[in-house]
Amino acid sequence: AIGVTGQRQGVVFVDGHGKELLTSPNVDLRAVFEGALLDEAYGPAIYRTCGHSPSLLLAPARLRWLAQNQSDTHKELRSLLTVPAWLTYRLTGVMACEPSLAAATGLLEISTRKRCYDLLEKLDLSSSLLPPLYNAGEVIGGLNSELANRWGLMPGTPVTLAGADTQCGLLGMGLASYGDVGIVAGWSCALQTVTKAPIYDDTMNSWVGCYPTQESWVFESNLGDIGNAHNWLKNALLGENAPWEMVNKAATIVPPGSNGILCYLGSGPRSATSSGLGRGGLLFPIPLRYQEPQAEQFIHASWENLAYSVKANLTTVQRITGSHNDTINLGGGMAQSNGLAQVVADILGRKIRLSKVSHVSVLGAARVAAVAAGTYTSIDEAAKSSSSEAVTLEPNLTNT
Repeated sequence: AIGVTGQRQGVVFVDGHGKELLTSPNVDLRAVFEGALLDEAYGPAIYRTCGHSPSLLLAPARLRWLAQNQSDTHKELRSLLTVPAWLTYRLTGVMACEPSLAAATGLLEISTRKRCYDLLEKLDLSSSLLPPLYNAGEVIGGLNSELANRWGLMPGTPVTLAGADTQCGLLGMGLASYGDVGIVAGWSCALQTVTKAPIYDDTMNSWVGCYPTQESWVFESNLGDIGNAHNWLKNALLGENAPWEMVNKAATIVPPGSNGILCYLGSGPRSATSSGLGRGGLLFPIPLRYQEPQAEQFIHASWENLAYSVKANLTTVQRITGSHNDTINLGGGMAQSNGLAQVVADILGRKIRLSKVSHVSVLGAARVAAVAAGTYTSIDEAAKSSSSEAVTLEPNLTNT
């Protein structure tokens, strides 16, 4: 079977013939003003219903932008799909969505895991644009013959929507129990804990989402585009062709404190609602004749920046959810550096269960696909099959 996952906030507008009118990925900020107006009028109601804020990231604001700026295109609009749902449609010809994806785009009532029709009506969003919901692991359709032949697969191979990429990352790390905490560190860095029921943040600074398992939710604190910033720093210091293996090896032997260098490239405890432009940078001892800073010291400092950001956000998550876990699960592209993972363990003062697989979201989607194929009877069972694919790092408390 095939499991489809993908970035959460992206949407695709489709006409009555299934043709794409406009794609709007997560980095599309054209609906800033429309989102601000929605938050001014309905902000608390949107958050309590959909669990997400600010509205500039959500589908209703992007739909308003489309209506006001490309009216001809808006008139042709017949369906609004998340990016993974659009991919599934291209594979099967069936339009569908899944709760964790619908929630992340502001198109779901978190508590019931159903469409929030009353709120959508207030936001001038027609429910006729929204496809039916399928649970992760349910077969939506079969792979069409053209793609099956191209890929060497059987026509009709079952296809399922596995869910949002971060949640699939947690599944790929084997998280299935309430209170499990996972960090998916890639282009961005999301910290989620699995909960038995939706838990809201009165300040609306954290997100509430659905987990692909039907009786679970997630509480999330998002650190922002830390992976993107980390990659920018490497490219700026050493060039795009510098191999990460060399960079990580050199940075790993830098001592705690990074020889006095401080890095402020992450979002720290800042929230989604205060996610506008801020200031960051690098600080290092001067005059340079006494100590000329090296590239690996800056990289190590960025690791410490990430670790302290995780610590601040983890404190918020545990305070609001009341959960405490001595072991933190870590996966994603950035987590493939053992040096970075050890810095996180040291600064948190906790064990880090580090995934051996870099593409944890892909692994999670594969687990859900295995449910659709009948290999497992539930997503919980499939997730726990990932438990052996990790190593545990103990914190070195002398390095905090």
